[in-house]
Amino acid sequence: MTENELRKALHVNRPLPPSGFEERSDRQLKRLTAKEEKNMKKLSTGVLVFVLLLILTMAAAVAEGLFPWTRGLEDRLQVTEEIKDAYKEEELFDEPQLSVTQNGVTVTLDQCIVDTHAAYIAFRVQGYAPELGKQPAFDGTDVDLVDAEDKGASGWGSSFFDGLVTGPDGRGMYPDGRVPEDFGKLPYANENGDLLYVISMRADGEAFSYVGKKIHVTLKDLGVYANKWGDVDVAAEGTWEFEWTLKGTDKRLELNDLNLPIGENGSVLTAVRLSPIHVRLEMNVPRHPEADPDEFDLYAPYFRGVVLKDGTEYDLISDGGGGGYLDETGEAYRAMSALSRVIEPDQVAALLFTDLPSENRVEVKLP
Repeated sequence: MTENELRKALHVNRPLPPSGFEERSDRQLKRLTAKEEKNMKKLSTGVLVFVLLLILTMAAAVAEGLFPWTRGLEDRLQVTEEIKDAYKEEELFDEPQLSVTQNGVTVTLDQCIVDTHAAYIAFRVQGYAPELGKQPAFDGTDVDLVDAEDKGASGWGSSFFDGLVTGPDGRGMYPDGRVPEDFGKLPYANENGDLLYVISMRADGEAFSYVGKKIHVTLKDLGVYANKWGDVDVAAEGTWEFEWTLKGTDKRLELNDLNLPIGENGSVLTAVRLSPIHVRLEMNVPRHPEADPDEFDLYAPYFRGVVLKDGTEYDLISDGGGGGYLDETGEAYRAMSALSRVIEPDQVAALLFTDLPSENRVEVKLP
């Protein structure tokens, strides 16, 4: 089965996520059936248990060769020194360093990377080490934009960072280029035994901006996933709450009144808005009468990456995103996506798409 056939079968209007990628969102959690009462693991010998598990986790990381990550969120978004220099006058990067300790586990609001329509928030977790091969998880996460009038324009997902980023060939790899020997046994922890929990946010509203928004995050009960349904075996009970104001940048590249063909099915790119970690695209996408009405937008090209002016390609950097026609009969189509790495919008020379239904990779040069 081709990727396009699988996407059609799933009725998913976005590229499939990288192998092994998992995320939980508030909407997904609400759809889960009520869970039976679980046998709760207690840290009756908290410090000893943590130390023993930490030793095992560190031994596994050493066996892999190196630890999966060292720079926190900057590893997750593949931030280079050149990128940091480019934004040194902006507030794209913020390190609030707020900490809360519950039952021997300290959670620190470590770093935020924020622009108008996307935000990544990283929490460093100390005092808990999951068993090798187990995916850590909070049993409850709540994100509230306290003073936002249009809260419905924003959505979010979250997961612990396993150290994997998307390599040039689309495969998962560590930030230093290594490929794990066993994707089923990722250590998650860095050399200090710290875990990194990342909340990713994306907004679709035209006038919406995360910059300057007050945000409240509540994390509840820490453990590991018990099964594929998202149930969590809790090892450390607690509630970790944080409230602060998001800094960020409104720097972006906007191009309007374009007429740039995309691929072979008649789609045309008409407008682009690129920011450091987000892209919004306006297109005209012909409707295909032979397709099921519910599958019209499966013919829309989907964004996959950028080409810089120096020739560097960043492929497969879309978070999957979303999109749709702006009305029930016309061809105007809007697509939006957060980016899995930080870019400089004014250094982008071309956009990369997957054309449908051919599934060919297409490069569209920007004026």
